[in-house]
Amino acid sequence: MPQFVLIDHSLSGPGSHHYEYAVHILRAADQLGLDTVLACHNSFRDSTRSLQNSRLIPLFRYSTYGGNTLARPNDHRATGTSSGVGAHWYHSWQQRRRARRQRQRLQAFRSSCAALLAEVTLSEGDHVFVPTMSEFDLLALNEPLRNDPTTLAAQWHLQFHFDFLAGRPPDYGDQHDRLVQMRERFETGLAGLAHHRLRFYSTTREMADQYNRLEVAPFRLLEYPVNAALRPLAETSAGLRPLRVVSAGRVRDEKGSRQLAQLVDDLWPDLLATREIQLLVQGRSSQLKRLLNRPVASCSQQQLAHGELPASPIVQIPFPLPQQPYAQLIQQADLGLFLYDSYRYYARCSGVLVEMLACGTPVIVPSGCWLAEEIAEPNQTYLAWLRSCLPLVAEPTRFELHLPAGAEQVTKSLSVPGTAGVLSIQSLGAQAAVAGCYVCWEVVQLDVQGRQICRSPYLQTRAFGDGLTSVTVPLRPQAASILVSARNAYHAYPIEISEVQLGFHDSGLGLDAAPPLGAVGLAAADLSQVPRLVREMVDRYEHYRATARAFSHSYRAIHQPSETVRQLISSKGVESRESLVQSQKGTAA
Repeated sequence: MPQFVLIDHSLSGPGSHHYEYAVHILRAADQLGLDTVLACHNSFRDSTRSLQNSRLIPLFRYSTYGGNTLARPNDHRATGTSSGVGAHWYHSWQQRRRARRQRQRLQAFRSSCAALLAEVTLSEGDHVFVPTMSEFDLLALNEPLRNDPTTLAAQWHLQFHFDFLAGRPPDYGDQHDRLVQMRERFETGLAGLAHHRLRFYSTTREMADQYNRLEVAPFRLLEYPVNAALRPLAETSAGLRPLRVVSAGRVRDEKGSRQLAQLVDDLWPDLLATREIQLLVQGRSSQLKRLLNRPVASCSQQQLAHGELPASPIVQIPFPLPQQPYAQLIQQADLGLFLYDSYRYYARCSGVLVEMLACGTPVIVPSGCWLAEEIAEPNQTYLAWLRSCLPLVAEPTRFELHLPAGAEQVTKSLSVPGTAGVLSIQSLGAQAAVAGCYVCWEVVQLDVQGRQICRSPYLQTRAFGDGLTSVTVPLRPQAASILVSARNAYHAYPIEISEVQLGFHDSGLGLDAAPPLGAVGLAAADLSQVPRLVREMVDRYEHYRATARAFSHSYRAIHQPSETVRQLISSKGVESRESLVQSQKGTAA
C-alpha cells in the first residue's frame, strides 16, 4: 500500500493550525487507502489520540520558525542605526551568533531527515508532503535527498506558506535584493535534485506569484483544507441577540490588536452595552485587559463546550483550544471579525477565514488583500443581481477614466435625479501600469445649496482582471448632487479604466431602507470603517447570514481535505479553483 508521509517539524502538539492541518490531511489520506506517517517535532504527544491511525515519528528539534528564513519580511523589527566601536562589535557578534545558530539548525534538520529516511523506506507511489516549508528548510533537505537514492522513488510536495516580499506587487520593485537572495537560496537548495520529483505549492495565488518571480520552479495554488465537520449549524438560534462577533486566532499586531480598543469604544454605546452583540476574542486574559479599557470576562473550555458563555459584552476565549472546542467556537460565531493589516496579508492565507466561510458565517475583512478576494466573487454576483432589480431613473453616465501617476484624484460632478435612492459605480477593463493596484472611490453628497450632507467611506475595486467590478452607495433623500472621486488606493502608478458607468437607481424592492451593501461579507478600505460595517451587518443580519450559508456549500467543497489529498496524489497535479467549482456543480447535477 502506498505511503503518505506528512512532515511538519513545527507541529509540537494539539491546539494549533499545524495540528488541525495534519489531522485532517492524514485522516483524508487514510480514508483514501494510504498508509499515513507523521514526522513532527520531538516534543509532540498526541494527547487527543486524533492521529491513532497514523504512524508517529517525533524527531525534529527545531521548527520552521526562528528568523532563519527570508520569508515573513513584515515580522522583521528595525534594530536602529547605532554607530561607534561598541555598536560595530555588537553587530559582528550578532552576525557570528546568527551564523552559528543557522549551522546548528541546518545540521539538526539534516540529521532528523536522515533518521526519518532510515525509519521510513520510500517506494514508487509514495508521497511526502511538507505543508509548512521555507527556503531555509529546503537548504537543509538538499543533502538527505541527494544522499539517499530511495528518495527518488517518491513524489515530494513542498508547500510554502509565508510570503517573502512585503506588500503588494507595486511594492516588489524596491525589494530586488531580497528576491536575488531568495533565488540564490533556492538554487542552492535545488542543486543536484534534477532527477527528484518535486512539486511546489503556495496557499494563495498571490503568494504563488511571488515565488514564481524566482523562476526556479513552477509554484501552484493548493487550497487550504479545513475540518470536514465545519459546516453551518441548524438555524435554531440564528439571529438571536446578542450576536456573537468572533475574533479567532491569537491576538497580535498584524491582526489588529492595537485597533481593538478603538473598535470596542465605537461599538460600546449602541451594540455592546445594549447586548445587541457580544465580542468574543481569543487570547490571553491579561493581554486583553491591557488592550481594552473595558471589563473582560474569561470563558473556560468547559463553558465553551457547553455553550455557557459569560454574560459580559466582551469575553476572552483561551488560546490555543483543543480541536472540538475550537470547532464549536467557529461554528457558533454569528459574525467573523478580521482586523488584519491588509499590507501584510496581501498574499497571506488565513485559515480562520477559510473555516468561517466554510461554516456560512458572514465576515468583515480588510480590502486590498487575499481576504477580500475570497469574498469578492459572491459580492460582485450580488451587486449585479441588485442592479438588475433596481430600476434606473436616468440614463447611466459612461466615460473612460485615466488616473494619472501620483496621488492625484479625478472627480466628476453629477446631479441626482429626484427619485434616485442608490448610486451604482461600475468599472470595466481596469488596467494599471503595475499589477496589483486598486482603485479607491469616494462619493460626497451635496444638498441644493452645495453643502456637504455626507461623505461615503472609501470603497475599493481591483485595477486588474478583465471582469466588471462595482460598488453601490445609498443616497440621502436631501442629496441634490454628488462628487464621485477616484484615485490609486495605495500607489502612485497610473490606472486606465476603459469604461466607468455611474447609474442612479430607485431603491426599489419595496424596501423601507437602502438595500444591503453586499453579501457573504464586507471589506473595509481602512479599519475606521469597521464599526459602520458591523452595524450594517447587525441591521441586516438575516440577509448576510443567508447569503453566507448559500456560499458555504461550494466553498466548503473546494476546501475539503479529501480534495486536497486527491490533488496531491493525482498525476495531473493541482487543478484550478474554477475547474474544481465546475466539477462540484457537475456532481451536484
